[in-house]
Amino acid sequence: MRIKIYKARFQTAGKTSEEIRSEYDDSIGPPPTTEEIELWRKTLIALDGTELFVTNSFLSSGDRYTIISWPNESDEKMMEFVYAAEQDSMFGTYQNEREQFIKDWKTEKYEPSGSLSVGASDIKIIEELRRSND
Repeated sequence: MRIKIYKARFQTAGKTSEEIRSEYDDSIGPPPTTEEIELWRKTLIALDGTELFVTNSFLSSGDRYTIISWPNESDEKMMEFVYAAEQDSMFGTYQNEREQFIKDWKTEKYEPSGSLSVGASDIKIIEELRRSND
């Protein structure tokens, strides 16, 4: 399998609550609450223009990319993105535990319970950085 690594930029300034809600698969778990949707909307709008590094690896499916890293200057915004992901009622491990999450993040003790991904429509690929053959 060819794994490609890309430099990308969030393009989420106009993300609406309806678009976010439509991305959830209600067959996997409970539908998101209005509060969860609003948190995602605010987080994604704040991320607009933020750079990150993604891959098309087997960890992603369909039109999604797996997030693998980001520049140091994007760390605060990415922390907010990851905290929003941690509020998921099915998969989150820091639900309503912001202080502990921030402490663990800043001391580099935080480890996600799964891979973080982003929809292809939420990013713009800037350039391909690396390709490997596995």
